[in-house]
Amino acid sequence: MGLHISRIEIRNFRNFRHLVIDDFPAHAVIAGENGVGKSNLLEAIRLVLDPSVSDARRMLREEDIWEGHPAGLAGGAEVTIAVELRGFDDDADAKSILSSATVGFDPYVARLTYRFAPRTEVTTADGSQVQPTGRPLTAHDYDVVVFAGDRETNDVRAIRREVALRVLPALRDAEGDLHNWRRSPMRDLLERLPLDPANLEATASAIATAVDQLTKDDNVAKLEGHLSDRLGEMFGPRLAPQPTLGFASSKPDELIRAVRLFFDTARRRSIADTSLGTANVIYLGLLLEALSQQRLDEEFIATLVAVEEPEAHLHVTLQRHLFGYLLRTGPSLILTTHSPH
Repeated sequence: MGLHISRIEIRNFRNFRHLVIDDFPAHAVIAGENGVGKSNLLEAIRLVLDPSVSDARRMLREEDIWEGHPAGLAGGAEVTIAVELRGFDDDADAKSILSSATVGFDPYVARLTYRFAPRTEVTTADGSQVQPTGRPLTAHDYDVVVFAGDRETNDVRAIRREVALRVLPALRDAEGDLHNWRRSPMRDLLERLPLDPANLEATASAIATAVDQLTKDDNVAKLEGHLSDRLGEMFGPRLAPQPTLGFASSKPDELIRAVRLFFDTARRRSIADTSLGTANVIYLGLLLEALSQQRLDEEFIATLVAVEEPEAHLHVTLQRHLFGYLLRTGPSLILTTHSPH
């Protein structure tokens, strides 16, 4: 097994006072009832590894501090999350990328740490100290640092670009995500295709001709006229738009966004015609293919995928087959589920 999370340690984060998971498996299924902390565990990992999490989101709030802490956020509570990675002993690229994070060599171990603590504002002979404020602390008195290895000065951002963590929340609207260009894994697959510019230009021209032919229909022209009049009354003459009907952009660089996935040779059955469970499986399949292509293009050194509570509509048998496949052939995987299927 390649690079994967091997150990997690969490202190004072949400419902975890002090959680240590040693020998974390490359493929893990975490089962438990609601409220035991499955989602909180994934969120802790995201704070360390997920490049899509903004710096603002990494700043915690009162409700993110373990509620049993005697001082709480107001009294200077500190939250730390440490994630260790193994499985890269024979990977020269991973050794290079993780050099600043490496804390062990037999086997190789890399550590990334998130720390949320009161801001240090004065330095004495004994080291940095928290300056007394004479009042309860707020989140504005805290700093966040995510660092590699044992030194807080070791920047982790370059590592997060190379160790690709992808967290999928409960898949309840795979159809909507597939139709949303920004969220769809189809975007990455299509945009990396070396398409022929001449073919794109010819296709755009053909679409423009087809749109012109469509608008010659009297009924379409009437509808455009009605819409124009209606919006003109609503916006006023100075701001009135000019609505035009069509079925695809005729700009060559935007054509790729109109491509849809169909499930028959006649291109009549789209994702909307499948069941919710099937749509989720399709979404995961597209994501895995996108990650596979990125790995082949050496865009990163490893892939970590976390899936939060697969939708209940995904039939138990289908879940078993799907995640059995992921465990055999996919990247390092963490799956949380409400019940041990």
